[in-house]
Amino acid sequence: MKNTTEQSFTYKAIDQRGLPAQGQIIAINTVQARRTLQKQGFHKITLHKKTSLSFAWVRPVRTMDLMLFFGQLSTLLQAGISLTLALEITRDNTQNPTLKARLNSIKTDVQSGTSLTAALSKHSNIFDRLSIALVQAGEASGTLDEMLSRYHEHSEKTYKLQTKLKKSLQYPITVAVVAIIVTMVLLIKVVPVFSQMFLSMGTDLPTPTKMVMAVSDSLQSYLWLMVIVLSLVATGFLYLKKSSAAFQAKLDRLILKLPIIGSLSILVMNARFTRLLACEFGAGVNLVKAIKDAANSTDNTIFIREIDKISHAVTSGDRLYIACQEANSRHATPLFLPMTLQMIRTGEESGRLSELLTKAADYQEQMTNDTLDRLVSLIEPITIITLGLVVGGLVLSMYLPVFEMGQQM
Repeated sequence: MKNTTEQSFTYKAIDQRGLPAQGQIIAINTVQARRTLQKQGFHKITLHKKTSLSFAWVRPVRTMDLMLFFGQLSTLLQAGISLTLALEITRDNTQNPTLKARLNSIKTDVQSGTSLTAALSKHSNIFDRLSIALVQAGEASGTLDEMLSRYHEHSEKTYKLQTKLKKSLQYPITVAVVAIIVTMVLLIKVVPVFSQMFLSMGTDLPTPTKMVMAVSDSLQSYLWLMVIVLSLVATGFLYLKKSSAAFQAKLDRLILKLPIIGSLSILVMNARFTRLLACEFGAGVNLVKAIKDAANSTDNTIFIREIDKISHAVTSGDRLYIACQEANSRHATPLFLPMTLQMIRTGEESGRLSELLTKAADYQEQMTNDTLDRLVSLIEPITIITLGLVVGGLVLSMYLPVFEMGQQM
Protein backbone atom coordinates (compact mmCIF):
# COMPACT_ATOMS: atom_id res chain seq x y z
CA MET A 1 0.00 0.00 0.00
CA LYS A 2 1.46 3.36 -0.97
CA ASN A 3 2.14 5.96 1.68
CA THR A 4 -0.13 8.98 1.15
CA THR A 5 0.93 10.90 4.25
CA GLU A 6 2.17 14.38 3.46
CA GLN A 7 5.75 15.14 4.42
CA SER A 8 7.81 18.31 4.65
CA PHE A 9 10.88 18.82 2.45
CA THR A 10 13.42 21.61 2.23
CA TYR A 11 14.82 22.38 -1.21
CA LYS A 12 17.58 24.31 -2.95
CA ALA A 13 17.25 25.01 -6.67
CA ILE A 14 17.75 27.48 -9.51
CA ASP A 15 14.67 29.48 -10.50
CA GLN A 16 13.51 30.64 -13.96
CA ARG A 17 15.73 33.74 -13.76
CA GLY A 18 18.82 31.64 -13.07
CA LEU A 19 19.02 32.74 -9.43
CA PRO A 20 19.50 30.40 -6.46
CA ALA A 21 16.33 29.72 -4.43
CA GLN A 22 15.48 27.74 -1.33
CA GLY A 23 12.39 27.00 0.72
CA GLN A 24 10.04 24.38 2.03
CA ILE A 25 7.47 22.22 0.23
CA ILE A 26 4.77 19.77 1.34
CA ALA A 27 4.43 16.58 -0.70
CA ILE A 28 3.74 12.86 -0.37
CA ASN A 29 7.27 11.88 -1.44
CA THR A 30 10.40 13.26 -3.12
CA VAL A 31 9.13 12.38 -6.60
CA GLN A 32 6.01 14.49 -6.17
CA ALA A 33 8.01 17.29 -4.55
CA ARG A 34 10.50 17.35 -7.45
CA ARG A 35 7.72 17.33 -10.07
CA THR A 36 5.93 20.16 -8.29
CA LEU A 37 9.07 22.29 -8.21
CA GLN A 38 9.81 21.52 -11.88
CA LYS A 39 6.30 22.69 -12.84
CA GLN A 40 7.10 25.97 -11.13
CA GLY A 41 10.19 26.43 -13.30
CA PHE A 42 12.90 25.27 -10.88
CA HIS A 43 15.82 23.11 -11.98
CA LYS A 44 18.98 21.65 -10.40
CA ILE A 45 16.81 20.72 -7.44
CA THR A 46 18.24 19.33 -4.19
CA LEU A 47 15.70 17.93 -1.71
CA HIS A 48 16.06 17.03 1.97
CA LYS A 49 13.31 15.44 4.02
CA LYS A 50 12.57 16.96 7.41
CA THR A 51 12.70 14.05 9.85
CA SER A 52 10.78 13.75 13.11
CA LEU A 53 14.12 14.07 14.94
CA SER A 54 14.54 17.60 13.65
CA PHE A 55 14.51 20.16 16.43
CA ALA A 56 13.56 23.06 14.14
CA TRP A 57 10.62 25.01 15.51
CA VAL A 58 7.56 24.88 13.28
CA ARG A 59 5.75 28.19 13.38
CA PRO A 60 2.00 27.66 13.84
CA VAL A 61 -0.51 29.25 11.48
CA ARG A 62 -2.42 31.87 13.47
CA THR A 63 -5.84 33.42 12.92
CA MET A 64 -4.12 36.62 11.76
CA ASP A 65 -2.15 34.72 9.09
CA LEU A 66 -5.34 33.22 7.65
CA MET A 67 -7.15 36.54 7.91
CA LEU A 68 -4.46 38.28 5.86
CA PHE A 69 -4.34 35.44 3.33
CA PHE A 70 -8.08 35.38 2.62
CA GLY A 71 -8.24 39.18 2.58
CA GLN A 72 -5.45 39.45 0.00
CA LEU A 73 -6.82 36.60 -2.10
CA SER A 74 -10.29 38.17 -2.15
CA THR A 75 -8.91 41.57 -3.16
CA LEU A 76 -6.80 40.11 -5.96
CA LEU A 77 -9.71 38.09 -7.38
CA GLN A 78 -11.97 41.16 -7.28
CA ALA A 79 -9.30 43.00 -9.28
CA GLY A 80 -9.65 40.40 -12.06
CA ILE A 81 -6.41 38.48 -11.38
CA SER A 82 -6.53 34.75 -12.10
CA LEU A 83 -6.75 32.36 -9.16
CA THR A 84 -3.35 30.77 -9.86
CA LEU A 85 -1.56 34.10 -10.04
CA ALA A 86 -3.45 35.36 -6.97
CA LEU A 87 -2.31 32.31 -4.99
CA GLU A 88 1.26 32.90 -6.14
CA ILE A 89 1.15 36.55 -5.04
CA THR A 90 -0.35 35.73 -1.64
CA ARG A 91 2.22 32.97 -1.17
CA ASP A 92 5.05 35.40 -1.83
CA ASN A 93 3.51 37.97 0.52
CA THR A 94 3.00 35.47 3.35
CA GLN A 95 5.53 35.79 6.18
CA ASN A 96 4.60 32.55 7.93
CA PRO A 97 6.88 29.77 6.52
CA THR A 98 4.40 27.00 7.40
CA LEU A 99 1.54 28.69 5.58
CA LYS A 100 3.86 29.62 2.69
CA ALA A 101 4.74 25.93 2.18
CA ARG A 102 1.06 24.94 2.21
CA LEU A 103 0.12 27.71 -0.22
CA ASN A 104 2.87 26.51 -2.52
CA SER A 105 1.27 23.06 -2.55
CA ILE A 106 -2.25 24.52 -3.00
CA LYS A 107 -1.11 26.71 -5.91
CA THR A 108 0.43 23.70 -7.64
CA ASP A 109 -2.77 21.65 -7.18
CA VAL A 110 -4.94 24.45 -8.59
CA GLN A 111 -2.53 24.92 -11.48
CA SER A 112 -2.90 21.24 -12.36
CA GLY A 113 -6.70 21.51 -12.51
CA THR A 114 -7.76 20.75 -8.91
CA SER A 115 -10.51 22.93 -7.45
CA LEU A 116 -9.56 25.32 -4.67
CA THR A 117 -11.98 23.50 -2.37
CA ALA A 118 -10.20 20.17 -2.90
CA ALA A 119 -6.78 21.81 -2.57
CA LEU A 120 -7.70 23.45 0.76
CA SER A 121 -9.28 20.21 2.02
CA LYS A 122 -5.88 18.51 1.84
CA HIS A 123 -4.75 20.91 4.57
CA SER A 124 -7.77 20.67 6.89
CA ASN A 125 -5.48 20.97 9.94
CA ILE A 126 -4.91 24.61 8.93
CA PHE A 127 -8.07 25.60 7.03
CA ASP A 128 -11.22 25.09 9.08
CA ARG A 129 -14.53 23.68 7.87
CA LEU A 130 -16.07 27.12 7.53
CA SER A 131 -13.43 28.40 5.11
CA ILE A 132 -13.66 25.23 3.01
CA ALA A 133 -17.49 25.37 3.01
CA LEU A 134 -17.52 29.01 1.90
CA VAL A 135 -14.95 28.38 -0.84
CA GLN A 136 -17.03 25.44 -2.06
CA ALA A 137 -20.17 27.63 -2.12
CA GLY A 138 -18.26 30.38 -3.91
CA GLU A 139 -16.89 28.06 -6.60
CA ALA A 140 -20.34 26.53 -7.15
CA SER A 141 -22.07 29.93 -7.49
CA GLY A 142 -19.27 31.81 -9.25
CA THR A 143 -18.89 34.24 -6.32
CA LEU A 144 -15.57 33.03 -4.92
CA ASP A 145 -14.24 36.54 -4.29
CA GLU A 146 -17.38 37.44 -2.31
CA MET A 147 -17.20 34.26 -0.20
CA LEU A 148 -13.51 34.85 0.53
CA SER A 149 -14.33 38.40 1.56
CA ARG A 150 -17.08 37.07 3.83
CA TYR A 151 -14.64 34.68 5.52
CA HIS A 152 -12.08 37.48 5.87
CA GLU A 153 -14.65 39.60 7.73
CA HIS A 154 -15.52 36.64 9.96
CA SER A 155 -11.88 35.85 10.80
CA GLU A 156 -11.22 39.54 11.48
CA LYS A 157 -14.04 39.67 14.04
CA THR A 158 -12.86 36.38 15.57
CA TYR A 159 -9.32 37.70 15.84
CA LYS A 160 -10.49 40.92 17.53
CA LEU A 161 -12.55 38.93 20.04
CA GLN A 162 -9.67 36.55 20.81
CA THR A 163 -7.28 39.49 21.24
CA LYS A 164 -9.74 41.19 23.58
CA LEU A 165 -10.05 38.06 25.72
CA LYS A 166 -6.28 37.61 25.93
CA LYS A 167 -5.64 41.24 26.84
CA SER A 168 -8.33 41.13 29.50
CA LEU A 169 -6.70 38.12 31.16
CA GLN A 170 -3.10 39.22 30.68
CA TYR A 171 -2.96 41.88 33.41
CA PRO A 172 -4.59 39.96 36.30
CA ILE A 173 -2.58 36.81 35.48
CA THR A 174 0.67 38.80 35.44
CA VAL A 175 -0.12 40.45 38.77
CA ALA A 176 -1.12 37.10 40.29
CA VAL A 177 2.14 35.48 39.17
CA VAL A 178 4.15 38.39 40.59
CA ALA A 179 2.22 38.12 43.87
CA ILE A 180 2.97 34.39 44.14
CA ILE A 181 6.68 34.90 43.39
CA VAL A 182 7.03 37.76 45.89
CA THR A 183 5.17 35.77 48.58
CA MET A 184 7.34 32.69 48.02
CA VAL A 185 10.55 34.74 48.21
CA LEU A 186 9.41 36.37 51.46
CA LEU A 187 8.40 33.05 53.03
CA ILE A 188 11.50 31.12 51.95
CA LYS A 189 14.24 33.75 52.16
CA VAL A 190 13.14 36.65 54.39
CA VAL A 191 10.94 35.06 57.09
CA PRO A 192 13.61 32.49 58.19
CA VAL A 193 16.01 35.37 59.00
CA PHE A 194 13.41 36.95 61.29
CA SER A 195 12.52 33.54 62.76
CA GLN A 196 16.11 32.88 63.91
CA MET A 197 16.31 36.34 65.44
CA PHE A 198 13.03 35.94 67.35
CA LEU A 199 13.89 32.43 68.58
CA SER A 200 17.25 33.63 69.90
CA MET A 201 15.43 36.29 71.94
CA GLY A 202 13.19 33.68 73.59
CA THR A 203 10.17 35.99 73.70
CA ASP A 204 6.56 34.97 73.24
CA LEU A 205 5.51 35.76 69.66
CA PRO A 206 2.11 37.04 68.41
CA THR A 207 -0.22 34.50 66.79
CA PRO A 208 0.07 36.01 63.23
CA THR A 209 3.87 35.78 63.45
CA LYS A 210 3.71 32.14 64.60
CA MET A 211 1.36 31.27 61.74
CA VAL A 212 3.64 32.88 59.11
CA MET A 213 6.69 31.13 60.60
CA ALA A 214 4.87 27.78 60.50
CA VAL A 215 3.98 28.28 56.83
CA SER A 216 7.59 29.26 56.11
CA ASP A 217 8.93 26.14 57.85
CA SER A 218 6.51 23.92 55.92
CA LEU A 219 7.54 25.45 52.60
CA GLN A 220 11.23 24.97 53.34
CA SER A 221 10.71 21.35 54.43
CA TYR A 222 8.26 20.22 51.76
CA LEU A 223 8.81 22.64 48.86
CA TRP A 224 9.99 20.03 46.37
CA LEU A 225 7.32 17.58 47.47
CA MET A 226 4.66 20.26 46.92
CA VAL A 227 6.10 21.07 43.49
CA ILE A 228 6.03 17.38 42.51
CA VAL A 229 2.46 16.91 43.79
CA LEU A 230 1.22 20.05 42.01
CA SER A 231 2.98 18.96 38.79
CA LEU A 232 1.36 15.52 39.00
CA VAL A 233 -2.06 17.05 39.66
CA ALA A 234 -1.66 19.48 36.73
CA THR A 235 -0.45 16.68 34.43
CA GLY A 236 -3.33 14.44 35.46
CA PHE A 237 -5.81 17.26 34.94
CA LEU A 238 -4.51 18.00 31.44
CA TYR A 239 -4.45 14.28 30.57
CA LEU A 240 -8.06 13.76 31.69
CA LYS A 241 -9.14 16.95 29.94
CA LYS A 242 -7.62 15.72 26.69
CA SER A 243 -8.45 12.00 26.84
CA SER A 244 -11.70 11.72 28.82
CA ALA A 245 -14.87 13.01 27.20
CA ALA A 246 -16.79 12.50 30.46
CA PHE A 247 -14.29 14.61 32.44
CA GLN A 248 -14.33 17.33 29.77
CA ALA A 249 -18.14 17.40 29.87
CA LYS A 250 -18.17 17.76 33.67
CA LEU A 251 -15.59 20.55 33.46
CA ASP A 252 -17.56 22.38 30.75
CA ARG A 253 -20.77 22.02 32.76
CA LEU A 254 -18.99 23.45 35.82
CA ILE A 255 -17.74 26.43 33.80
CA LEU A 256 -21.29 27.25 32.70
CA LYS A 257 -22.45 27.30 36.35
CA LEU A 258 -19.77 29.72 37.58
CA PRO A 259 -21.25 33.13 38.53
CA ILE A 260 -19.46 35.52 36.14
CA ILE A 261 -17.37 33.24 33.93
CA GLY A 262 -20.40 31.11 33.07
CA SER A 263 -22.46 34.07 31.84
CA LEU A 264 -19.53 35.38 29.81
CA SER A 265 -18.90 31.94 28.28
CA ILE A 266 -22.54 31.63 27.19
CA LEU A 267 -22.41 35.12 25.69
CA VAL A 268 -19.24 34.29 23.71
CA MET A 269 -20.66 30.95 22.53
CA ASN A 270 -23.86 32.61 21.33
CA ALA A 271 -21.88 35.26 19.46
CA ARG A 272 -19.69 32.66 17.73
CA PHE A 273 -22.62 30.36 16.91
CA THR A 274 -24.78 33.10 15.40
CA ARG A 275 -21.82 34.57 13.48
CA LEU A 276 -20.83 31.28 11.83
CA LEU A 277 -24.41 30.20 11.19
CA ALA A 278 -25.16 33.54 9.52
CA CYS A 279 -21.94 33.36 7.51
CA GLU A 280 -22.55 29.86 6.11
CA PHE A 281 -26.32 30.04 5.68
CA GLY A 282 -25.99 33.43 4.01
CA ALA A 283 -23.51 31.90 1.58
CA GLY A 284 -26.06 29.32 0.45
CA VAL A 285 -24.89 26.41 2.59
CA ASN A 286 -27.64 24.00 3.65
CA LEU A 287 -29.07 24.98 7.07
CA VAL A 288 -28.40 21.59 8.68
CA LYS A 289 -24.78 21.57 7.51
CA ALA A 290 -24.38 25.20 8.60
CA ILE A 291 -25.65 24.29 12.08
CA LYS A 292 -23.20 21.38 12.36
CA ASP A 293 -20.29 23.54 11.23
CA ALA A 294 -21.30 26.31 13.65
CA ALA A 295 -21.11 23.80 16.50
CA ASN A 296 -17.34 23.68 16.05
CA SER A 297 -17.12 27.41 16.70
CA THR A 298 -17.28 26.70 20.43
CA ASP A 299 -15.02 24.66 22.70
CA ASN A 300 -17.74 23.67 25.15
CA THR A 301 -18.80 20.02 24.76
CA ILE A 302 -22.23 20.67 26.35
CA PHE A 303 -22.99 23.32 23.74
CA ILE A 304 -21.65 21.13 20.92
CA ARG A 305 -23.82 18.17 22.00
CA GLU A 306 -26.93 20.35 22.12
CA ILE A 307 -26.25 21.80 18.67
CA ASP A 308 -25.85 18.25 17.36
CA LYS A 309 -29.31 17.42 18.76
CA ILE A 310 -30.64 20.62 17.21
CA SER A 311 -29.29 19.66 13.77
CA HIS A 312 -31.05 16.28 14.03
CA ALA A 313 -34.29 18.00 15.04
CA VAL A 314 -34.08 20.40 12.09
CA THR A 315 -33.36 17.45 9.78
CA SER A 316 -36.56 15.83 11.08
CA GLY A 317 -38.54 18.92 10.12
CA ASP A 318 -38.55 21.00 13.32
CA ARG A 319 -38.00 24.74 13.19
CA LEU A 320 -34.62 25.96 14.41
CA TYR A 321 -36.29 28.23 16.97
CA ILE A 322 -38.27 25.33 18.51
CA ALA A 323 -35.18 23.09 18.58
CA CYS A 324 -33.15 25.78 20.40
CA GLN A 325 -35.99 26.33 22.89
CA GLU A 326 -36.07 22.60 23.66
CA ALA A 327 -32.29 22.64 24.14
CA ASN A 328 -32.70 25.39 26.75
CA SER A 329 -35.37 23.39 28.58
CA ARG A 330 -32.89 20.53 29.08
CA HIS A 331 -30.55 22.70 31.17
CA ALA A 332 -30.90 24.64 34.40
CA THR A 333 -28.74 27.35 32.84
CA PRO A 334 -30.12 28.21 29.36
CA LEU A 335 -27.50 27.89 26.62
CA PHE A 336 -29.19 30.20 24.12
CA LEU A 337 -29.77 33.82 25.09
CA PRO A 338 -33.27 35.32 24.67
CA MET A 339 -31.93 37.63 21.96
CA THR A 340 -30.55 34.69 19.99
CA LEU A 341 -33.90 32.89 20.17
CA GLN A 342 -35.83 36.00 19.21
CA MET A 343 -33.62 36.71 16.20
CA ILE A 344 -33.86 33.08 15.03
CA ARG A 345 -37.65 33.13 15.37
CA THR A 346 -38.05 36.45 13.55
CA GLY A 347 -35.53 35.41 10.89
CA GLU A 348 -37.35 32.15 10.17
CA GLU A 349 -40.73 33.87 9.96
CA SER A 350 -39.49 36.72 7.73
CA GLY A 351 -37.01 34.77 5.60
CA ARG A 352 -34.14 37.00 6.79
CA LEU A 353 -32.41 34.50 9.07
CA SER A 354 -28.86 35.27 7.97
CA GLU A 355 -29.33 39.03 8.29
CA LEU A 356 -30.85 38.89 11.77
CA LEU A 357 -28.28 36.37 13.01
CA THR A 358 -25.55 38.75 11.87
CA LYS A 359 -27.18 41.55 13.87
CA ALA A 360 -27.41 39.27 16.90
CA ALA A 361 -23.73 38.38 16.57
CA ASP A 362 -22.74 42.05 16.27
CA TYR A 363 -24.70 42.96 19.39
CA GLN A 364 -23.44 39.99 21.40
CA GLU A 365 -19.83 40.69 20.46
CA GLN A 366 -20.29 44.29 21.58
CA MET A 367 -21.82 43.02 24.84
CA THR A 368 -18.78 40.74 25.27
CA ASN A 369 -16.41 43.67 24.81
CA ASP A 370 -18.37 45.80 27.28
CA THR A 371 -18.48 42.97 29.83
CA LEU A 372 -14.73 42.39 29.51
CA ASP A 373 -14.07 46.12 29.97
CA ARG A 374 -16.15 46.15 33.15
CA LEU A 375 -14.44 43.02 34.47
CA VAL A 376 -10.98 44.46 33.83
CA SER A 377 -11.92 47.71 35.56
CA LEU A 378 -12.97 45.64 38.62
CA ILE A 379 -10.20 43.04 38.51
CA GLU A 380 -7.31 45.55 38.37
CA PRO A 381 -8.00 47.29 41.72
CA ILE A 382 -9.03 44.00 43.39
CA THR A 383 -5.80 42.33 42.26
CA ILE A 384 -3.64 45.24 43.45
CA ILE A 385 -5.44 45.37 46.83
CA THR A 386 -5.05 41.61 47.26
CA LEU A 387 -1.34 41.81 46.43
CA GLY A 388 -0.93 44.64 48.93
CA LEU A 389 -2.79 42.75 51.65
CA VAL A 390 -0.76 39.56 51.17
CA VAL A 391 2.66 41.19 51.03
CA GLY A 392 1.75 43.82 53.62
CA GLY A 393 0.32 41.18 55.94
CA LEU A 394 3.51 39.11 55.76
CA VAL A 395 5.72 42.12 56.45
CA LEU A 396 3.49 43.34 59.28
CA SER A 397 3.39 39.91 60.96
CA MET A 398 7.19 39.87 61.02
CA TYR A 399 7.42 43.34 62.57
CA LEU A 400 4.73 42.78 65.22
CA PRO A 401 7.24 41.32 67.76
CA VAL A 402 9.54 44.28 67.12
CA PHE A 403 6.68 46.69 67.85
CA GLU A 404 5.77 44.80 71.04
CA MET A 405 9.37 44.84 72.25
CA GLY A 406 9.54 48.57 71.53
CA GLN A 407 6.43 49.16 73.66
CA GLN A 408 7.84 47.07 76.55
CA MET A 409 11.05 49.08 76.53
